[in-house]
Amino acid sequence: MLTMSHARLLGLPTATQIFAIGASCIGLFAFVRYMDSRWAYIPYVFAVTGIIAAAVFIVSRRPVFSTMTAVSLTVLQGLASFVKHALNGMALHIYDLLFTARDGDLFSFLVEYYPMLGLAALAAVVVVAVLLIVVFRMERPVFVMLPPRLSLLPLAIALSVATYPRAQTFDSDYLPFTAGYNASALYFSFGHIRHLTGPAPIREHFLAAKPTVDLSAAPICGRAEDKADFFLVLSESQAPAALGPDLALPEDVRASFRSGDGQVRAMNVETFGAGTWMTNFSVLTGLSTADFGWQAPYVNAVMEGRVRHSLPRLLADCGYRTIALMTLRYRSVNEGPFLKSLGFENVYDADAMKLGSFGTRDRDYFDFVRKLVAEHRKTDGRPLFISMQTMFTHGPFTTHLPAADSVGLPSVSDDAELDEYARRVVVSRRDMAAFLEQRRTDPGPRGAVVAEFGDHQATATKRFVDPDNLGRETTDFRAKMYETFFALHGFGATVDYAKLGERIDAAYLPARILAATTLPKSAVFDDLAALSRRCDGRMHLCVERGAVDRHLAARNQAGLLVVD
Repeated sequence: MLTMSHARLLGLPTATQIFAIGASCIGLFAFVRYMDSRWAYIPYVFAVTGIIAAAVFIVSRRPVFSTMTAVSLTVLQGLASFVKHALNGMALHIYDLLFTARDGDLFSFLVEYYPMLGLAALAAVVVVAVLLIVVFRMERPVFVMLPPRLSLLPLAIALSVATYPRAQTFDSDYLPFTAGYNASALYFSFGHIRHLTGPAPIREHFLAAKPTVDLSAAPICGRAEDKADFFLVLSESQAPAALGPDLALPEDVRASFRSGDGQVRAMNVETFGAGTWMTNFSVLTGLSTADFGWQAPYVNAVMEGRVRHSLPRLLADCGYRTIALMTLRYRSVNEGPFLKSLGFENVYDADAMKLGSFGTRDRDYFDFVRKLVAEHRKTDGRPLFISMQTMFTHGPFTTHLPAADSVGLPSVSDDAELDEYARRVVVSRRDMAAFLEQRRTDPGPRGAVVAEFGDHQATATKRFVDPDNLGRETTDFRAKMYETFFALHGFGATVDYAKLGERIDAAYLPARILAATTLPKSAVFDDLAALSRRCDGRMHLCVERGAVDRHLAARNQAGLLVVD
């Protein structure tokens, strides 16, 4: 009869060990199935978990401890991915571990405004660590020679290669992160390691495209008197489409989303609930972040110094003083260095403006701009381009901001977070109205153009944005959940509102603004304006996708977009 001692001596698992390993695998299966709702990814997740278990077993010779360690790591990274996806709409990626993890400013922001997440994460790690220590001490190592133990690792690696869920299309390579396949996303991203030192995924779009236009021509700067001051305002988490008719908002707030011609115009973005920098990237560069695939959330880092023609670069080349205002610290998500690389002469972050981040009213940013303009006009005769962000309507909405009470807005729903968001929107819209009035009464010697856009919708309004889509896997960036707005006003400056169109993707916004005003022009933005009409305002999802690819290839050929 085979005793427990014999089994241990022969390197065979005991009945208890088999039960513990089996229970761990069943638990892992249930976790992956719940997190991903995708059968195709389960074998691959098990294979990668097997690699971890094999590596631990080589050292420890404890099968239960090795299995539970591997399963615990898979579960913990899946939970971390779940939280990340909830916060910014993108699941965990290998890039987060290699690069984002070093972003101290981003972690400071998370710790300051989401402290319970940090405590919960710490508690989870401590509980798992204690459990594994107990299992390690209780389990005796089995006797298995080193060569057989070592052979487990290449076997598990080969299995993971065989079960890797290969993407059939460019978008399906991106889908696990936007749709939140949180158990498998990090492991799936291992296949993207080749991009860390090689060409960006966007190059796959236009690799075979043949440019049909030359975009290297010098900009058309125009007459000095036509160079109006240009103010570009990013209105955080605001979208009239998300403020459903059931919300009893004051009429002046709803009217505040209109352009100077009285129309409300839709703009579609490529992120939901977070990812402000992604929309800002598209607006300043005229590029779709979705075209970058998995790199979309990291465009500020991977494209620093690689976008050689942009809205700020065009205006700087035409004699403008270019200024960017950030709501976070300079190096948060690498936004400060990226903005500098785009052609901004001055970048003021939260520290430079002596303003906080979360909870700072929009009027404080507008007041900083007012002082900047007054000082500039005394010492500098150049026209101004100021690109600024706001922050007051940023989540979390579980935190009550006293300034939001000043509007005296009654409860708009039975949802406390929605109430808080609605009050912040009212405050923000009235601050924006006051800023527009400032520009109207003081347009400057050449007039002023003010453009405003929403970066993404807020999670607090999900009940109004097609709830069915929120639970589905979608990269349809024309879904209602991706709809925000843009508005344009001219004060002492000519604006042809007919050239703005009705609905555009964020990447087309600078081209439409330039086409509708007397601001400087360039071959790149003229081609984008024509492309926006041809594609009915769509970029990433343009029906004639080949036209978009030829535009990207032309920018690359002219040395204006470096992705090699």
